[in-house]
Amino acid sequence: MLEEKNILVNRGIPRTPSLSNNGFGSNWDHSTITINADLGRDGIDIAKDWVIEGNLYTETTYKENIKNIVRITDTELANTKAYVRATAKEGTDALVLELNALGLLLSNITTDHQKQRTTANLFYGHDPLTHKGRDPYMKGFDVPFRISEKDYIKAAEQWNASYAAAYHAKFLAEQMKLLNARIATQNKTIADAKAKAAAAQAKVQAEAKRVAEERARLEAEAQRKAAAEKAAAQAKAQADAKRMAEELARKTAEAEAKRVAEEQARLAVEEQLKVAAEAAAQAKALADKERTATIKARKAARAEAKRNARRRRLAAKAARLQAETQTTRRTATAAQAFRLSGSVAVAGPAFSVAGASLAANPTTTSAITAALRVAVTAISETIAATAVPAVAGFAALLYSPKLANGELPERYALSTPLSDLAPTQHHDLHAIAAAGGTVDLPVRLTSQATADGQSEILVINTDGVTHPSKVRVLPVTYNAQQNLYTATTEDTPPRSLTWTPVVQPGNSSTAFPAEPPGPPAYTGASVTPVVGRIDPFPEISLNSFNDYVFVFPIDSGLPPLYVMFRDRREDPGIALGSGTPISGVWTDAASKGEGAPIPSQIADQLRGKKFRRFRKFRESFWKAAAGDPILSQHFDRYNLGRMKRGLAAIVNKNERIGRRYTYELHHIKYISHGGEIYDLDNINLMTPKRHIEIHREHKQ
Repeated sequence: MLEEKNILVNRGIPRTPSLSNNGFGSNWDHSTITINADLGRDGIDIAKDWVIEGNLYTETTYKENIKNIVRITDTELANTKAYVRATAKEGTDALVLELNALGLLLSNITTDHQKQRTTANLFYGHDPLTHKGRDPYMKGFDVPFRISEKDYIKAAEQWNASYAAAYHAKFLAEQMKLLNARIATQNKTIADAKAKAAAAQAKVQAEAKRVAEERARLEAEAQRKAAAEKAAAQAKAQADAKRMAEELARKTAEAEAKRVAEEQARLAVEEQLKVAAEAAAQAKALADKERTATIKARKAARAEAKRNARRRRLAAKAARLQAETQTTRRTATAAQAFRLSGSVAVAGPAFSVAGASLAANPTTTSAITAALRVAVTAISETIAATAVPAVAGFAALLYSPKLANGELPERYALSTPLSDLAPTQHHDLHAIAAAGGTVDLPVRLTSQATADGQSEILVINTDGVTHPSKVRVLPVTYNAQQNLYTATTEDTPPRSLTWTPVVQPGNSSTAFPAEPPGPPAYTGASVTPVVGRIDPFPEISLNSFNDYVFVFPIDSGLPPLYVMFRDRREDPGIALGSGTPISGVWTDAASKGEGAPIPSQIADQLRGKKFRRFRKFRESFWKAAAGDPILSQHFDRYNLGRMKRGLAAIVNKNERIGRRYTYELHHIKYISHGGEIYDLDNINLMTPKRHIEIHREHKQ
């Protein structure tokens, strides 16, 4: 018994027998025949066996398939039905779908039948099943008596193909008979169904007509009866009225004038009293309403005054704390530059905090350099393979647990040769730096706070959209008095960097000059390499990058350096600002203009609170929005569940960009331009699409 799989796949096509590892329809291995050519008639004998076995296999397969023709046809019909249903118009009748499927399958089988008959007739020019050969055992296979072994084998191969195609065509002809019978039955079924439907429709129409006629008759009869009853009632009422009027006029004719006069006088007095009472009641209600409104207005004014006073106190406190913090930070930043050793910066990644450097032994430096290169390579391979953003960590800054909060460094910088990230020979970096331009890099570095409060340095690929590729290029100048190379960033406030020389400017000697005293070593943190993790679709925004390419004088001996500063959003801070009163649907403005401002009721909840990093602020912001009785009405249940966990709500599909599908917080005055991180009046809500658009607009 043939496997059902063979029957289903081949739709009744007889399978090819296997001889000498060559199935029917395969090319005979002529090299084998050549090797055995010296054996005389052996090749022809093998070919005869091949013909006999192929004939037997084809006939056996045909018989098995004929026994299963209904099941085979039903399987093909089921597949055809699925295609017809998928492509048919919605609402198509099931009987019509069945008929269309039968017709389509019959058409396909008819086409296949013609192809198989053509193949079958190739050997003799007519059906090989009708050919009477000399040897009945060969089933009609005849060749000339004098024929070479090679031609005999070729003839056997052609015979097998024609013989198999003939039986295939024979099987398909049986299928066509079966399908034609089913189509006739289906047409009769459809005709019967249409006749029944027409009869039922006629019956329904006749019944509807009878009911309508009966309803019209009853309504007409009811109208006639009602009209008669109404006329009789009116006649009776008129007669009674006339009789009563005559009787009443007779009995009360003398007293009527007196009674009417007294009644009119009484009614006039009552009307006057009623008007006076209504006027008094209206005056009292108006006075009560005015008194109640005055009381409510006074209470509301006192409550609003208290709220405004509290807001002013909190805003003043937050502004004072923020100003003190920024004054301290700017004073410290201005007083202490980022000082780097030129020889260390050339060797590989080097870390520095304001006024000091992080000492690392050569082994650690080599490990971090290797980790950086592995991360860059892995990110490049990931983008080449998947074309999606990805991020890889390569180092972590671990703060000493002995440090108090006030002793943690607010800023650190990471320097590494630009060649570790991208080739530099294709850019005239000196000309770009002189023009204040930018250079496109395939990868950039940024930092991210970890769950335990440490700082991780990340490599992320750029795509020019969600993750910009342009990095600012700045020139470095030599200060002869200090014997240092210096540069100042364009940030607000600006940051200064210094490097010790590796060769004396103007001196062609390759010996290192006597360096000025190196920067003091910072011992409050250590650096460790991180290798092995690649995160697709990183949660890195446009504001996460704060980096430069510094270009040194040609005779400095220092290569172009890429320097990254820690993301300012890792800084702690205190929320301040008043927000904006909101009317209508808050999120509607998130896809337009400058975005949607922070609602005043949310600002009231967050103002004066201290946050360790901006991520904590963002979580509190969404939790507050989810808990607000008005704003929460603007979100569905799923988004409210996310917001209550501190996650951003999801935007509409047409506002998503790649894997950025949630609302984002945009700083109106960029953080890199000195914008306050936690100022609620400097933050607007935006969709990812609008966020990217506005950053592009500001760059133009």
